[in-house]
Amino acid sequence: MDTAKISKGTVTKRLFKVLVSVVLAIVLLATVGLLVTQYLPQADMQAWFQRTRWLWFGVRIVLYVAILALMQVISRKKPEAMPKTAKWLMCGILVFAEAISQITLV
Repeated sequence: MDTAKISKGTVTKRLFKVLVSVVLAIVLLATVGLLVTQYLPQADMQAWFQRTRWLWFGVRIVLYVAILALMQVISRKKPEAMPKTAKWLMCGILVFAEAISQITLV
């Protein structure tokens, strides 16, 4: 697909749809969390997260791979859009975020 043929309106609409989807997902998850804590106070969420920590580790790894794949796609389509320093910085942030997540689980 030729990038010259994509209009700004199309890109804006796509971006808006993605942002709305992300916001709705966050609101949905927050609502579920609120309902669980309000109506199931006996549920031990911390113990549940500890029991399922390897599942959440796998989910985070999948998300990190998706972020790295998107970085690769961007850099292939438009190499000047993402310099090497930015790539290394983003990879470092992902490693730091995972390290913080692992520290808080201990």
